[in-house]
Amino acid sequence: MRTGGRSERVRASIIGATLEEIVRVGFVDLSMARVAAKAEVALTTVHRRWGTKAALAADAIVDHLAGPAAVPDLGSLEADLRAIAELTVGALRDETIKALLRATMLLQSPELDQVRLRLDALADELATPIVGRAIARGELPEGTAPQAALELLVAGLWMRSFVSGGRLDERDLESFVADAMAALGRELVR
Repeated sequence: MRTGGRSERVRASIIGATLEEIVRVGFVDLSMARVAAKAEVALTTVHRRWGTKAALAADAIVDHLAGPAAVPDLGSLEADLRAIAELTVGALRDETIKALLRATMLLQSPELDQVRLRLDALADELATPIVGRAIARGELPEGTAPQAALELLVAGLWMRSFVSGGRLDERDLESFVADAMAALGRELVR
């Protein structure tokens, strides 16, 4: 398949319009007709390619999450987890990300599976090098599951930022990092 060209421009326009609409009205009120109008394409073009608004939303969400994820080596597991915590909090404060996460929670299989696969890939892209470096430095034992390390940190941040709506300050971030480190079997040395 050829990359670029008219087909890719039409797809990009539709995906962009979908993201805008999800942010503006949410998944429940997402309308394929409004997306088509905003993208300046025929509704049949949208229906032919995606079929359902769930498929369209899932594709838009995955597309938005498509960029590579990486944290530079900051010299310690603690510093790397702190960087992940800051990235996570920043993402959870972003209105587009919040709207897309809300939409994701309303999807069902197979569309939800498509988003889950991308989220799992992102988590793996972040966690594998961090845990690998920590193992090489002797901070974590061989066999530490990379995604488990990330989940220990992100779960609390997710609950505080997205679910309960609580504020996060520097002390909170330090606390979440310390909790993740302790759960990984390594207490922070202060």
